[in-house]
Amino acid sequence: MYKWLRAPPSPSTTPTRSAGFYVAEGEVELAGQVHGAGRLLVLRPDHAVIARAVKPSRIMLLGVEPTDGPRSIWWNFVSSRRERIERAKADWRAGRFDPVPGETGFIPLPDMPGPEADLQRNVNGRG
Repeated sequence: MYKWLRAPPSPSTTPTRSAGFYVAEGEVELAGQVHGAGRLLVLRPDHAVIARAVKPSRIMLLGVEPTDGPRSIWWNFVSSRRERIERAKADWRAGRFDPVPGETGFIPLPDMPGPEADLQRNVNGRG
């Protein structure tokens, strides 16, 4: 799970329990270190950190809220129900997904085991 936020420079700090941060624009200070755009910061689980925007920033908080249960992940598809992934695979093969703006090519499904082959993951990091 993720959440985008825009942060003005601030003298105040905000505790967070996110799993990580991606700094898309600006600069963010975490634990006394300043990190610029393009940085992905992975945080220790279950540790609150102090973060503040040094410059106007656009930040993605990763792992904001735990999910309500395990998720299956297969290629680009994530769902709490494996049958939905199978339906997404069929829809992809049949061309029922909207095209990506500006893209003209098609990427076929990879030849790899499905979610039934032990690819189940819990995207909130607890499984």
